Amino acid sequence: MYDNDKRAVCCGSGTWLSIWDIGTGLLVNRVDMKHTSTVWGLQLLDHLVPLPARDGVWALTHVAMTYSGDGFVKMWDLSPENEHEIVHARRACDPGPMCVAAVPPSFELGGLPLLVGGFRSIKMYDVSSIGTGPSAGAIWAGRGCVDPGAWSDWLMDTVRETSPHFLYARDRDSQDLPTLIHKLADSQVGYSVLDKLLLEYTKQRAIITSGKPYVKEEHGKALGTIGMLSRAGTSDRGSALAIAVEGSYEDMAQLLLEDYQSHIASYAYIAAGYAPATIVMELTEADIVHLFGSFPVLAAEFLERLPMQATDLVAPESKCDFSAALDGKFIRASESHSPPVERTASGKFTRYWDPFIDKQWRHSDSKQKTERQQATELSSHELRPLDTAWGVKLKAERVPLIAGGFIELEQRTKVKKKKKGEENEDSDESQEGDHILEEATGLTSPGPTGVFCMLPASMLLHLLPCALPASTNPEIGDIGHSKAPLSEP
Repeated sequence: MYDNDKRAVCCGSGTWLSIWDIGTGLLVNRVDMKHTSTVWGLQLLDHLVPLPARDGVWALTHVAMTYSGDGFVKMWDLSPENEHEIVHARRACDPGPMCVAAVPPSFELGGLPLLVGGFRSIKMYDVSSIGTGPSAGAIWAGRGCVDPGAWSDWLMDTVRETSPHFLYARDRDSQDLPTLIHKLADSQVGYSVLDKLLLEYTKQRAIITSGKPYVKEEHGKALGTIGMLSRAGTSDRGSALAIAVEGSYEDMAQLLLEDYQSHIASYAYIAAGYAPATIVMELTEADIVHLFGSFPVLAAEFLERLPMQATDLVAPESKCDFSAALDGKFIRASESHSPPVERTASGKFTRYWDPFIDKQWRHSDSKQKTERQQATELSSHELRPLDTAWGVKLKAERVPLIAGGFIELEQRTKVKKKKKGEENEDSDESQEGDHILEEATGLTSPGPTGVFCMLPASMLLHLLPCALPASTNPEIGDIGHSKAPLSEP
């Protein structure tokens, strides 16, 4: 009994939680507990718990617990007319719970500790996050306590109650696998779990990635499932993609790469005021070379389908014509986006296109004299939006990959070998990978050319002019080994 003995809560061995009005003797509510096995018992906390109500205001609330042979302990918000499970307080136990008791606050053992008795064991579980949000650590710790299907349902129920963003909460005790995304990438069941999650939001994800109007109430949760690699970040073992490749989980690697492509596509619509996608943490060349080593077909298909990313080097309405420029190659908008200008072996040299465009525009007959005079007083940055008088519209795009990453990859490989006690052994796999790249591309070390070695000729013609290192395409300039993202038009 609770609420000053005005109400009572009970349950049998079935799946229904019943709420009774003591004064009238009437059943006022029944809640499906969704336990999949016999319910062993129910326990009512002897103190009120602060919980957020439907209107967002926090209130002291009566809470009950049920425990079942399915391995779960569930907690229930008994707010009148709104009785429901507090999903992020659910816990999985092994051995299965046979009795449960809440430790009184006077014991000072945490916010809300539970003692769970099972076969020949008593364990304590911390449920102090009951009023704040889901615990990614508790969910991951419970994966071995129940069957995989029940565990994935638990994860999905938590996403529905809150949002997918808890998947990216970082575990301070695990630098190798700091988020649930990293942990799933290292698990045999990881692909099936994430695939189930993405299927839940297929329609909403399509709306976001195609640039259709974004409505937070309808698409907010789906937004949290786009850009998993960027949102999860890196770890001591690299990105979630690197972890999936190391574990030979091709399905997981493909899922993450397809999501990366969706993220690039959705990021293009930020300027239009649509989905507020998170910033893209771009993959490195080393990630792709690493991918080629394990799944070459997947790597080639990924590069073929990878959308180009727009840059801010040229205004969308800008037009220009370089037919009059015979003494150089124009590759950058300004010095801040490029390395120093260098003369190449052919005698041509790279030049910035800003001064050339400014000169041509000022001599154009498309503008009135007064406008040209005014424009001469503007900086190149201010002049860009006015540069629409002549020529064809200029489009600047780049491959959404970052040059380099090979040092970090080598360091992670060394750490992995050290943990396995193999620090004195030579890396046969690394040498074999170098031989493969050398035979395919003529390179003695991994580089952008190695990344594209398996692409069809049509794709190579489109990408190589802005992706090859200077040693293989001297007219482009030194861009292949820059630490900055590739930014060629």
